[in-house]
Amino acid sequence: MKIFYKILTTFCLFLITYSIRQSIQKDGNNKKNNNKKPVKLNFEDKIKALFNIDDVEEGECNQLDQILNGEFDKKKTKEDLNAGNLPRPKENIWKDYGKGDSAYLFDHLDDVLQNLVATKFDTLYKGAFEKQEKTKTTPETTSQDPYSYKNLVNGFFQGKYDGSLEENKNRLNEIYKDFSREKWEGYLNFPTIKEIVNEWRWDSKLDLKKVFDQYDYNGDGRLDRQEFILFSIFYNKDNFGKKTNDLKYSYEDLISDFIDPMFLFMDCDKNNEVNAEEMWKGLKKLKRKNNNTYSLYSCKLMLDMEKEYRTNAVNDFILLNSKKKDAVVDKEEFRIGILLGFWNRQVKPDKISTNDEFTQKGERWTSEGINDKFCLSIKFFMKESTKLRKKVKEDMTKNKKTENKKVN
Repeated sequence: MKIFYKILTTFCLFLITYSIRQSIQKDGNNKKNNNKKPVKLNFEDKIKALFNIDDVEEGECNQLDQILNGEFDKKKTKEDLNAGNLPRPKENIWKDYGKGDSAYLFDHLDDVLQNLVATKFDTLYKGAFEKQEKTKTTPETTSQDPYSYKNLVNGFFQGKYDGSLEENKNRLNEIYKDFSREKWEGYLNFPTIKEIVNEWRWDSKLDLKKVFDQYDYNGDGRLDRQEFILFSIFYNKDNFGKKTNDLKYSYEDLISDFIDPMFLFMDCDKNNEVNAEEMWKGLKKLKRKNNNTYSLYSCKLMLDMEKEYRTNAVNDFILLNSKKKDAVVDKEEFRIGILLGFWNRQVKPDKISTNDEFTQKGERWTSEGINDKFCLSIKFFMKESTKLRKKVKEDMTKNKKTENKKVN
């Protein structure tokens, strides 16, 4: 019996030892398998893993073979490369500045700033274009222009036409609506922008080519007057308030002599912020040649406790330009807001006006700026409403007297 128990004990120990060894070996194999790098699927395997391509019927995916063979990637890369070498139109997000309710604010400011700001815009563009006229025949300059007429024709039409031939001088009519070669030649090219940025000390760490493309809103490979002035404002905004030796081609004199003093006067508590109330009160004291025309304060209505109606003009300006903090503008935002407002009112692609040619004041004012049209309509409505209420009251009184007589 003792021998039997001894044999049984030995057999159990053997089974236990074997089980432990098998478990250790299994864990080891699992660790080896876990240490193996995952198998990388090629592009075709990835497609097959995602889609039942064997069930695809003819016409359902006519580019399937191209995708599996890698031809589609090559073709796409080529198209993207071509697109990168051609300008593209884009929406101008600044187009509404100086319009709407804000237009009344700029109508008020025109008396002081309109000619000064517009003349500065005109000086900047003329200075840049004069630079271009001196260098436009230089072969080196032409070769540096990624958007030369020849390059555009060749790029858009994939080499079908020779842009240097007279017969193709207006070929871009097929690409750009209302394209005029003569006007296009009068706009600023990339080599000119590159040269004036350096010569006028507009140096920046920004990628100039990328910035040029950003402000080329109509995508014709040139900066017209409207695009260039907008570019000049934002490219120089970090230099506003800094002294420079060349005031001719910067906004420094305009800002230091007019825009900044205006802001500082309105910033009564000197916290470097101006809200709508401070702006409204401050501009009332602005020295204007004629306070009776295009005045922000000419519309006065007895609505509750508010006498003056055009407070919405300064509210609109604040809301449009307050990017850093709600309901207020700091000095930088005020500077840019003023310049943008006049840019949108005075500058078109082919002309910079120093007067009211583009301001559309006639839509807002009558009698050469004496009367606010919308204000007159409100007053008329209020007057008619008062008459109606008076008549209704009289009729009610009359009816009441008639009823009393009948009762008696």
